[in-house]
Amino acid sequence: MVKEISKNILLTGAGFTKNFGGLLASEMWSKIFNHEQVQSMTRLKDLLVDDFDYESIYYKVINGSYEDDERDAISVAIFQAYKTLDDIVRQWFFDSNSPYPVNIYEVMFRTPN
Repeated sequence: MVKEISKNILLTGAGFTKNFGGLLASEMWSKIFNHEQVQSMTRLKDLLVDDFDYESIYYKVINGSYEDDERDAISVAIFQAYKTLDDIVRQWFFDSNSPYPVNIYEVMFRTPN
């Protein structure tokens, strides 16, 4: 079975998913910080208050001197935040009346000149 691969490439940057109803980094941070398991861990809350880069926090916790329950809490919180983002994008549909109408169908099926 031969699968044809599109030659079209869409490069995205930070905030791209916001056009599809997704979350900005600050909103992801908020979801992680406010997660029930994170809220029960003082050290995790302190880390997140001091550093809004939740990806670096994840690295510090997973590779640092933290308890297993702290590692589990940050992992679950980050996983659920990304799952929320994924669910939002998966449920997106084109609406020309939306504040940022991105017609992905036009991008997907447009042939290069």
